[in-house]
Amino acid sequence: MPTRNLLIGNGERLFSEGEWVRNGRLKPNPYTLQQQRQILHPALQSLTQLATSADLRCAPRGEICGKITLHPQFLAKSYFPQLLLRQSGLRLIGSRSALVRPRAMVRGTAIQAGASATLIVAGTSQGFTRADHFLMSNHEDYRVRHTEFRRIESIALFGTADRLALAM
Repeated sequence: MPTRNLLIGNGERLFSEGEWVRNGRLKPNPYTLQQQRQILHPALQSLTQLATSADLRCAPRGEICGKITLHPQFLAKSYFPQLLLRQSGLRLIGSRSALVRPRAMVRGTAIQAGASATLIVAGTSQGFTRADHFLMSNHEDYRVRHTEFRRIESIALFGTADRLALAM
């Protein structure tokens, strides 16, 4: 006997051509570019120095792992820093959930901890240097990358304390 797929509550509308209603407003970024430069520039410089000085036994292909924590209000796929990662040469190797208390919230709402994602990226010193160059440059072509930086909460080394320790 063939199974029947039931549509619940006007489900047929999901298959018709239609337009999504948007409110017309863009979500403002929680941080200015200057604020992010003060926070992220030292972190990127630190990662660059660590990648340059890392022993090749500990850093295959000269790559080290960093973690990029996204702002909790910019967790949707449309806010993923894809252009930044691709053009800087950083490679996404994983992600994990994180509970983050941001430094600021969008539209002046009260600061509260929220679920976010930590992206685990691998890159060479050139990749982290390129990302730092994108952050610090005032060139008009880097405007999209600047927007992506303004939605990042933090950048740091993915160290041994960040790895999972499973109890046997």
